[in-house]
Amino acid sequence: MRHRLHYYSLMAMPALFAGMLLLAAVFTLRQPRRGRTGMLVVAGVASGFLFYFVTNLIYAMGGAGTLPVVLAAWAPSLIVLMVASAALLHLEDG
Repeated sequence: MRHRLHYYSLMAMPALFAGMLLLAAVFTLRQPRRGRTGMLVVAGVASGFLFYFVTNLIYAMGGAGTLPVVLAAWAPSLIVLMVASAALLHLEDG
């Protein structure tokens, strides 16, 4: 089961990287004139740690058999892609 989880997580890795790229864009595409740059850095680091924790939690649930292996491998990638895309579209819309 762990081998299948690792295999599917490797398959989902490009989507995970794309989602992390979009998440980084959410925190870096702000105007520096607006201030609160330190707050953006803290929010970016906190979201990275939160994403890491949730990913490990979902992988642990998949390895234990609580979640299906395919869902456990693809869920973190799809979640970060959807959340980052929604945040980026909200940020750019005004």
